Amino acid sequence: MFSWRRLYAMLMKEFVQMRRDRVTFAMMLGVPLMQLVLFGFAINNDPKGWRAPWWRSGRIAMRAR
Repeated sequence: MFSWRRLYAMLMKEFVQMRRDRVTFAMMLGVPLMQLVLFGFAINNDPKGWRAPWWRSGRIAMRAR
């Protein structure tokens, strides 16, 4: 049978455990934040400095925009 009091008690117990183990708590916060930052830079759709092909009379000329 489901009980809100038991769920609350279990959540409080787990939060107390997280406070005791600083390394695990830091990893729980640090790893997702690092992923957000790294993927934010990796998935950048701004084409500054990309080399783009330009068609000129039947041949491709590469030049930076």
